[in-house]
Amino acid sequence: THTETKSSAASDVYKRQMLLGAQALRIETDSDSNRPEAVTFINRATGREETLRASSVVLAAGCLESTKLLLHSTNERYPAGLGNTSGTLGRYLTDHTQAGVFVRAPETVDMSDLNRDGIRRPEAFGSYLHAYTAAALREAPELAGMYSFQVFGARRKGHTIIGFTGMGVMEPRAENGMRLTGELSGSGVPIPEFRVGFTEEDLSRQRKMMRVADELAQEFRPIEELNRFTQTSSIHYAGTCRMGSDPRTSMCDATGAVHEVPRVHVADASVFVNSPEKNPTHTLMALAWRSAEHLAKKI
Repeated sequence: THTETKSSAASDVYKRQMLLGAQALRIETDSDSNRPEAVTFINRATGREETLRASSVVLAAGCLESTKLLLHSTNERYPAGLGNTSGTLGRYLTDHTQAGVFVRAPETVDMSDLNRDGIRRPEAFGSYLHAYTAAALREAPELAGMYSFQVFGARRKGHTIIGFTGMGVMEPRAENGMRLTGELSGSGVPIPEFRVGFTEEDLSRQRKMMRVADELAQEFRPIEELNRFTQTSSIHYAGTCRMGSDPRTSMCDATGAVHEVPRVHVADASVFVNSPEKNPTHTLMALAWRSAEHLAKKI
């Protein structure tokens, strides 16, 4: 938990304090202004609940934890979670489906293209390859915007290990998400329950990614196949507190501000309305930056 308290100095400097071992539980709001007034947390050193005064709150605990905290922050006005008049909180959870293949190729295989948009290293390489994503889309143009490819590998004496991994989008559906069970862990933290299912389109894209991964791997004259895999998670969770212009169908606006509760912002992947076909980190960082700029103007 991170806090800032305004000092009395004329320079208008803020004192920053990092509270370690503090598990945030709930955001407390003023019943009249509907603004945050405190955060209740568990002090793990003592096991007791404590309260920290706060006039603004930014949730950046990751897709699942930020949403869990909002779901647990119920009151008379918001019995289904803080600001959750739309009923979308905890819904539309997405991730990346994956498919890939690793092969052993000759040591003489040309790797000159593999590092041009990654980091050059003498013994290993791994980068998102625009060139290979483009090549993959030539094989399956209907998947444009639906997947990207990543390549991994390493030089070994006498051979090269190389692998192609595709990441595909997952259709956002209200049925996929999380809710609180009403039970608490031994330390007093709410226990969530998850519901996740995949459409035929999700699985069809995954099968096509595997086919294209096989075709790309063949370009490197493989000596043998080492491993192939398909999985329905890459731990790139997104959604459950989606942004949007309409408070009736979303939780936050484009800056991450919760529609219903002033000065509560969400600055992580939970605001995504769908999963992009690539690692979401840079988009997430850009959205967090925009959220910070917006909140700074309000304080």
